Order: sequence, then structure tokens, then C-alpha cells
Amino acid sequence: MIIDGETVYALGVRHRDGRLHLFLRVVRAPSGIYIVFAAGQHRPGIGRKAYNPHSSWHKDGRVHHKSYDRPWIREKRQGLDGFRGAEPFIVTSVDQMLASGLPECNPAEFTSVMEVPVGVLDVTPGHQQVHVDIVAPGSVPPTSGFGEYPLMSWWLSDGSPSIVVSVYKLSPLSNH
Repeated sequence: MIIDGETVYALGVRHRDGRLHLFLRVVRAPSGIYIVFAAGQHRPGIGRKAYNPHSSWHKDGRVHHKSYDRPWIREKRQGLDGFRGAEPFIVTSVDQMLASGLPECNPAEFTSVMEVPVGVLDVTPGHQQVHVDIVAPGSVPPTSGFGEYPLMSWWLSDGSPSIVVSVYKLSPLSNH
């Protein structure tokens, strides 16, 4: 589904009760790539500022991570036009994927849903992560760490560069 030039994907997890819950949205828009965390949808704001945690990689290479309408990390990286190689965008733990407060995911609202089966998840802190990487044609996602490997990956190749969303199992060595 493309609305106003945006392609919107969902990363969801089917909970043990059979319902599909939304973990994050991946949006490719004419202005850049956006990752919106669903866990923030129902959290109270501060004053008039919504929690709204998200990360964005703008076409000109500006990257920021925000919540409460305030950036907490800003950096300049390569622009999306003429992007070369591969770069990590976000990494987050899977530990909130089974949280009861996640909203239900309606597949009709998305171009596609990347569904993580609950049986794949190990929500023990430090055991698994979700990685979103930006990857140019002919390149591969950046390596993570010694002994870490993707359990599941989705290539969103509806534009250039590609967006690669992966669930990684972490090395036991990194858990000490």
C-alpha cells in the first residue's frame, strides 16, 4: 500500500493468544526512511508533547532518534541518493515484542507485514535484537559481532537503497 508516496511496512509478532501485535513501522517516504516504535503509541506524553519514539534517516543524510519531539541523537551520514555500501540504522532489543500493551496490527494498513513467530523469540535481555540496516544494491548488511547471526531477515527492496530488517541471535560471548 502506497499512500502519499509513502510505503509502510510492519514488524509484528503473533502472541500466544493468536493476535498479531505491532512492534514497529518501517516507512519509506520521498523525504527519507522512518522507523516508528509502536510501544510509544499509548504512553502518556509530557505536557503537549507526545512520547512518539522514532528514528529517521533523511534523504540528505541527516539521521536522528527522537522522543517527546526532542532529538536525543543527531548525526550526519551519507545521503540516500547515491548511497553506497551498507550501514546500520537502528538496533533494539526484542524484549518488548511480547509486551501486552503493544497495539494490534491490522495487515490491511501496511504494504506487508514481517511477522515474527512467538516461538522464535527469546526475550531474555541480551539474547536477541532487531536490526534495521540500509543497504545499497550489490551490498550485504553490515556484520554484527562475533558469533551473532540473523534468525530471520526481510529485504525491503521497493526503492534504493534497500532496507533490511533482521532478528538477530546474539553470541553467548556478548552476554557476559
